[in-house]
Amino acid sequence: MRSFKTSLLAPAIVFATIHAYGGSPVKDNSSAAPPQDWSKTVQTVSVVVGVIITVLSYNLARQKEAGARVAEAENRRAEAQRYEEHRHDELQKQVLEASRPFVELRQRLYGEAIRIASVLATPDQHDVAEVEAARKRFWELYWGELTFIESPEVETAMCHLGDLIEPNHPVSPQQGATYKLATALRASLKRSLRVVDDL
Repeated sequence: MRSFKTSLLAPAIVFATIHAYGGSPVKDNSSAAPPQDWSKTVQTVSVVVGVIITVLSYNLARQKEAGARVAEAENRRAEAQRYEEHRHDELQKQVLEASRPFVELRQRLYGEAIRIASVLATPDQHDVAEVEAARKRFWELYWGELTFIESPEVETAMCHLGDLIEPNHPVSPQQGATYKLATALRASLKRSLRVVDDL
């Protein structure tokens, strides 16, 4: 700003001096300028200084206005970002709340499946009725309820355990249809509840 002021003042002063002395910036010291010439010089300098002040004030006002616009734009962007973050958090909460029944059912059936698997894995420690009940319940979960909520990893593990419990077990048309129904119901439920696979 100081260099800008100097660049404006220097030509203005030279102009005022030239104007006051009739076009020559230097006069012989032997001839003094009449009083009216000094009056014109003062008037000219005053006008030039007024113009300079006006220009500087205008530029300063424009700079302040531009700065205010930038600050306002930054505030609006920050507010928009905060709104989007809040909206995202609210949507996440809604999704988690909507999927709560699905998650609770999955946890309950997962717990039952592992208890049944533990009985089948240690038949010598249980009586025949307990083992037979566990085997029956395993296949019920296998074809129906667990298929409804299981993840792909659990599905693979259940298939492996089923092959060990009953190798080459035949699949009846009813069992195949039940499995497809449970899979379709799972996909529909997950879409409606916006459930992701890692829940």
